[in-house]
Amino acid sequence: MLGKTAAWMIILLIGFLSPSLGLAQTAQPTTAPAPEKRHPILMRWKTLLGIHYYYLGVDVKGYDGLKNIISPLNDPEASRLLTNSRDENQTGAIFTVGGLAMMVGGVVIAGVDPNAQKNPDVIDGQETAGLVVSAVGLVGAVVGAFKITDSKADEFNAVQRYNEVVHGDDQTTWNLPKPGSQTELLTLKF
Repeated sequence: MLGKTAAWMIILLIGFLSPSLGLAQTAQPTTAPAPEKRHPILMRWKTLLGIHYYYLGVDVKGYDGLKNIISPLNDPEASRLLTNSRDENQTGAIFTVGGLAMMVGGVVIAGVDPNAQKNPDVIDGQETAGLVVSAVGLVGAVVGAFKITDSKADEFNAVQRYNEVVHGDDQTTWNLPKPGSQTELLTLKF
């Protein structure tokens, strides 16, 4: 009985192991996959809307669209610029919204002064406080607008860095003449 069981076990082992033994091959040297071909990010100036970015003819929308294109490059400088752009844009939006809210609140505080109807020629403490709050809100809104503008500059620099790394371009993608070209030689210098 033991002989039949042992024979069946050997047949099963040979049956299970033979396909793997027959398919065993020597290790082939692995080659790294070829990097995908990257294309430049093109820029177009829209009159009132500012700069728009295009990748392979498709309009790239916002931070996430640029991040999807730039982050696979694994360039720390381009990623840093893009992250700074996002952070400054968010900070600018907070300053702008907060500043506008303070401006409206300050005008409301100054306008609902019950003493203003009794003596309209005198500015009392509540009106002064309202005007101060409104002025601080105006400063906050202006700071926010500057932060948003600065974020667009960092976004532009991130795209330029990407194009420089991908194609070795040291010029913008606006088809500016290269240094030493015929157009530069024609300029007058005093």
